[in-house]
Amino acid sequence: MKQRTCCYTDLTNWEIEQYLKENDIIIIPVGNCENHAGMPVDVEYRMAEGYARLIAEQVKGLFLPNVVYFNPGGTQSGRGTIHMSMTESFRYTKELAYSLLNQGFRRQVWIPSHVPTSLFLMAMITEFFDETK
Repeated sequence: MKQRTCCYTDLTNWEIEQYLKENDIIIIPVGNCENHAGMPVDVEYRMAEGYARLIAEQVKGLFLPNVVYFNPGGTQSGRGTIHMSMTESFRYTKELAYSLLNQGFRRQVWIPSHVPTSLFLMAMITEFFDETK
């Protein structure tokens, strides 16, 4: 079956089920929403999403958009910044990883947008891999 898009949320359930018969890879860009002076507050997430889209196109995979509200690091003073703790960021991404695995996505590529995202993602990926092999 020809894949009409690599964006997970643009597909129907039937298309996702057909995809999973042939492939099991999903790219997950993880970002934040934070103050960046004159830049849009999702600028770092959009960068990770762009990489995810390019990778998904190259491997005929899917990418999961809109994984964006996580620990921002040092910009918490900006009123445009949405803050989630490292603990909650870790928990949410781990639940998402298990949900994707249970759906059939055995190969998951997590793309962080910046340093705080890398910190909780590395811990989550290590623990998730240890638990699921």
